[in-house]
Amino acid sequence: MLARLLPDAGILPSVEKQDAMLYNVEIRREDADLAKAMSAIREWLDGQRFEPDAFRYTSGDAGVIFRLEFKRELEARACADAFGGEISRKA
Repeated sequence: MLARLLPDAGILPSVEKQDAMLYNVEIRREDADLAKAMSAIREWLDGQRFEPDAFRYTSGDAGVIFRLEFKRELEARACADAFGGEISRKA
């Protein structure tokens, strides 16, 4: 891959910065049993041998929201597809 010069800095972009992109997956479950839903996601991740950088959740009256962060887009997409989640990117 050819790197280009940054207009203002006049330096090559850092490889670390390019690799720092994270892919966030948000999975929403209304009226979900937290332990059962978390277990299902964890078992699927283990079966795929995927290790997210983060696995968080919040719960409230509307249900549970799981948030997972992946370094690899392919893993994030597979997880989102498996659980009806949505992907966003985070630098």
